[in-house]
Order: sequence, then C-alpha cells, then structure tokens
Amino acid sequence: MVMPLPLRARSLPPAVDWCASGAMTMPQRPKHRTCWAFAVVSAIEELHKIKKGSLVELSKQQALEWVHRNDGVTSEVDYPYTGDTGTCNKEKLKSYATTIICYSRTLIFSELALMEAVARQPVAVSMSVSAQPFMAYQAGTIFDDPCSDTTSHAMLVVGYGATTNRSKYWIIKNSYGPRWGDNDYLLVMRGVNSNAGGLCGIAASALFPMM
Repeated sequence: MVMPLPLRARSLPPAVDWCASGAMTMPQRPKHRTCWAFAVVSAIEELHKIKKGSLVELSKQQALEWVHRNDGVTSEVDYPYTGDTGTCNKEKLKSYATTIICYSRTLIFSELALMEAVARQPVAVSMSVSAQPFMAYQAGTIFDDPCSDTTSHAMLVVGYGATTNRSKYWIIKNSYGPRWGDNDYLLVMRGVNSNAGGLCGIAASALFPMM
C-alpha cells in the first residue's frame, strides 16, 4: 500500500532521534540475507513503543516465515530467531504481541518524504552499499560513500540531524550487532544525490508500518 505523505518541509523539526526516546530494542546479529526482517520488524517494535508506550522485542523469525501474510507478530521470546526459513509455526500465527493495519511507502526517491515519515516514526530503508567500506565504518563519522550497483542492505532510519558545520545526516540502526559501528548505529550523509533518492538510494524504497 503506497500512501505518500504530504510534504511540509517548513514544519518539520530540524532534528529527530528516536533513540533518545527509548524506542529502541538491543541490536542483534542476523544471519546472511535476513537483514530485511530485522529492519521491518524493528520498525514495528518502535511504532509499538510510540503508540502503546511499551518496548517489546518482536519475532524476526516469524517475519522470515510469514512475510506479508499476517497482520500481527508475536514476541521474540515466544518465537526466537534462528535465521532459517521454512514453514511457519501455525500455532504462533494468531499469538500477537502487537498488530499492524498495513505497510506504506514514502514517495519514491524523495528524502523530504523520508524526513517527514521519520519525524513520525522509524522507517525501514534499503541502501546499495559497497560491502567492505561499509563494514569498516567507524563511530563518530558520517558515511558518504562508496555505493554499489548490486549490494542491497536493509536498515532502520531512526532519526536525522546536522553537525555544527551543517553536515546533514541520517541516524540509522543496523543489524550487525553491538560491536559494529556505534553500538550498531551509524550516521549516513543526507541531502546528496537527489536524483537517485539520496546517498546509495536511501529514499528509493522506504517502508513503514501503520497501526
């Protein structure tokens, strides 16, 4: 379901940081090619915290097995992550820790639309990053290249801001574990390469749940 948000650049806050609100679960280390499940489920976790007031770690494993065929997700405790895909545990299908109405996407290639969505809640995105330089990211820096034509990595945008010298950035939650980056977080350059949806296509495919 695509629901482009109205663009109100002048009314957007200059900075947003959902980490500061306590809306984040602890980072985990997923198996290969399951980053999308962590990004999507993390977006649901954070929205649940915003809407309901409680932070519940939800099942990434269930996301791997039911994808879009369910309207809720159970807890990580009830359905722990293994990283293996297969037949969904049908006993868990209606054992919801939280429910969602649908998923929506921001206006494609628009960093402004992504900003407006992030001002309301964390948003799942996919970036085409070059693996080796990205893995070498150091805390306290702003990632600004290189990008890749083939590698796609899903993460969660949890805020945005700017440095004192006006370098704009996105705040992103990864899924590599607490030893990577800044306790699994990184800053990504914002406001560049607008024709491609921002750096490495960050705004090309942004997804967020609705409750």
